Amino acid sequence: MLAQFPGFEFSLITLPFIDSVEKARDAAARIGLTPGALVFSSLTDPGLRTILRNADASLFDVFDLVAPPSSLRWDRPPPPAAAAPTAWPATTNRASTR
Repeated sequence: MLAQFPGFEFSLITLPFIDSVEKARDAAARIGLTPGALVFSSLTDPGLRTILRNADASLFDVFDLVAPPSSLRWDRPPPPAAAAPTAWPATTNRASTR
């Protein structure tokens, strides 16, 4: 997706295995310090997803984007979110890198 913006410099920051409230809050705080951050999340835990949604960033939740069309295709609702969250990458959008 980022390749669609030639000439724009991005920094990629990956925060793997956000599997606790403490880690999610730490990630949200770090994200909040990055103006213009684009966050790509694949968390499955609803509580941890909510914490990231409250961060000051543009959040692109993989499950919000993929589950609805998949549900329509298979004519069934998606199951409740799994208890164990997965990792998520956060991509920041900045004019320059550190």
